[in-house]
Amino acid sequence: MTYGRSLKRIRAREWPAIRAEWHHIANDYEEIGEPPPLGVLDILEQNGSILPTTGTEKEGKFDIVGVRETVLREGIFLLHKAAALLRSASRDIDARQYTHAEVTAYTASVFAAKAVCTLLGVWFSPKKVANENWFIDCFSREKRRQFYVNAIRAQSQRIGHREVWSLLQRLITVTSDLPLDAPMLELIQKSEVDRFAKHRNRIQYFNLAWAFDDLHGDQSTAPDWITPFRNDLYADIDPDGEDSHFTMFFLLMMLRSGFLLFSDVSTATPGFRHELDLLRRNTAACESSIYVQSWLDTEAA
Repeated sequence: MTYGRSLKRIRAREWPAIRAEWHHIANDYEEIGEPPPLGVLDILEQNGSILPTTGTEKEGKFDIVGVRETVLREGIFLLHKAAALLRSASRDIDARQYTHAEVTAYTASVFAAKAVCTLLGVWFSPKKVANENWFIDCFSREKRRQFYVNAIRAQSQRIGHREVWSLLQRLITVTSDLPLDAPMLELIQKSEVDRFAKHRNRIQYFNLAWAFDDLHGDQSTAPDWITPFRNDLYADIDPDGEDSHFTMFFLLMMLRSGFLLFSDVSTATPGFRHELDLLRRNTAACESSIYVQSWLDTEAA
């Protein structure tokens, strides 16, 4: 079974039902902005003996106490990581170092995309456990019955960036009633996954490649290419454009998507609301360079 076939084991779900389940299991906590004390990988390694690793088993129930809550907490922490790198990219833009901002923005967009995946209920292992890589799907169910946690063998030697984008495509395709921008969903669904890293990969892997006129000093032109969020901006963002600043806009798209989902969940506990407030404070420093508050405005459409 290939990675693509493993993705097909992540089946249809509805965002309102996911949101209701997150609300149902939410526990309050005081460690705002911090990772959970025990990660999903720790839980997986401690319970490796019950994973479906023998014979022809490709998936199996993994309803360990606390695993769903931990998946959600990891998703929130990934948003904080994406926001931290957004601030770094913002400082580069203020200094008119646009090429470096694009490279930083790509890493941040991976964090944000992983956050979206976990908020939609699917975590994936950063390394092998019991000789396999895994999806932990918090919202598997059979014939619309009660949700259960499902451990799915990913059937991939590693889960790298390309696999992250493929998982994101799968999740936004099989999840209905998402509170996300329709043009963003269309862009993700219709794009080849290799396009998302195209700008960053060219800079990183091609010896003679550099994106903008800032190799030997700060670029002379002001960043007038950055504009406040508008829903029609998605149509103007070209993954194949040589000087389109696609990766920076892609980060803003991914971070906005994570904010839209988490905002929908954050009413569950004071802790979640504090997390959202902290994210907004931490990204406010980017306002003068990239109009970030307009992108994170959950009422904008």
